[in-house]
Amino acid sequence: MSELMRSADRREDTNFDKIWRWYYEPAEIELNGEQEKLRLRWDHIWKLMGNFLSPTQIIKKQVKEYPDITERTAWMDLRNAKALFGDPTNQNRMAERLRLNEWIIKGLETAFLDGDLKSYARLIDQYRKNNLLDKDESDSLADLLKYFQPHTFVLTDKGPDELKKEADELMKDVPAVDADYTIVSEDESEAG
Repeated sequence: MSELMRSADRREDTNFDKIWRWYYEPAEIELNGEQEKLRLRWDHIWKLMGNFLSPTQIIKKQVKEYPDITERTAWMDLRNAKALFGDPTNQNRMAERLRLNEWIIKGLETAFLDGDLKSYARLIDQYRKNNLLDKDESDSLADLLKYFQPHTFVLTDKGPDELKKEADELMKDVPAVDADYTIVSEDESEAG
């Protein structure tokens, strides 16, 4: 690549790019004053997102915390924080399950220490359901076989009519699935 192409390909990092790289390589990236202010604002607004507030409430709190910014800037901060850190309101099911497990375990400890066996049993049942321990995963293959019957047929020494008949029989057992087949003669298979 020519030097002219290399210089044309380079571009200055945006503030977002610099801040993103700072989180992954803090020793190698130095933020200027403006970028550090942005980083702190984005960090603050992201923490607000974890407090079960509506976006409008988050914006109002951000503007109150940083009176030198407008609401429009606060909305941009919200968008950039989501892009940088992710949206904490869209936590995955595993994170929710782990958090619920922690609460259940604390409840179990409290119920045990208080001698409340009824609550203890209820919490154990909830823990079992929460972690899908009440489901037996060992029969997943058996469930599949209820719907898909395995078939074996030998292709050698059969004429096209016989293969077509077997394929038609096989297709009768297949649930509504987009599937088709093509009969290839020996001449075509050798040519292709």
